[in-house]
This record gives sequence, C-alpha cells and structure tokens, in this order.
Amino acid sequence: SSAASDVYKRQMPHIIKPNHEFYVKGIKIMPLKLLGHNMPSFGYILNDEIVHIADFKRLANSAVEQIAKIKPKLMVLPLTIIEQHKYHIGLQEALEYIAEFKPEKAVLNHMASECDYDYVNMHTPGNVQPAYDNLKVEW
Repeated sequence: SSAASDVYKRQMPHIIKPNHEFYVKGIKIMPLKLLGHNMPSFGYILNDEIVHIADFKRLANSAVEQIAKIKPKLMVLPLTIIEQHKYHIGLQEALEYIAEFKPEKAVLNHMASECDYDYVNMHTPGNVQPAYDNLKVEW
C-alpha cells in the first residue's frame, strides 16, 4: 500500500559523509570528521552558524577548514575532564579551539564529575560558559 511505502521510505538509512552537507526540515547540516576518540565520530555545523562537536581528541584538517569558513555564532565543545586524555580534549585544548575559531558564544558540555562548574567558569573567558542541566542558550 501507499502508506506502507511511505513508512519504508522514511526508514531508509542515509549514509553521512564528512564535508557532504545534507538537509533536515530545511536545516543545513555539514558533518565534520573528528579524530582520536576510541571510535569514529562526527561534529556538525548547523546552518553555517552553530558548531556542535561531540567526543573527540582532534579535528580532522577538513573539519578545521569547514569551521574556518564561517564565523560561528555558537560553538558547543565537550569537556569530559579538565586535563587532556588520550581520547578527550582538556580545558586548555578546548579554549585553544575557541580562540582559533572565535565564536560569539561557546558552551562546554559533556562534563564529567571531575569538572567542577565553578572552577571551569573561573578559568574561561566571558563568551565561554560551562553547561549545566536544563541550560537554555540564546544567540
């Protein structure tokens, strides 16, 4: 039937490739290749304004090039632990990426219990905010 066919089409897998944009409900999404984690992962640029990066240790050169093409209004980076780790960036590395890309606002999320909110907040510039549960970000 037509209804069954429509459901099947919606459930078809779509292969996501780094640096090959796609759209979901009118939102442009550019996948970014992330390196150094214990498994492959992606970050994303949304509508050439928001950069959201998940667990990673390094950005692939192609990801750096994609982010450098825009001036992010918002950049979300993980800060699992304060000190760098073999699979995760530390606070210093996160701040270096933020300084390189100069987003209007940055949020450090994915903080483990080793990341004290007040400590992180004291050691970040004014445009950088550590995340907390139920945080709402406006830009």
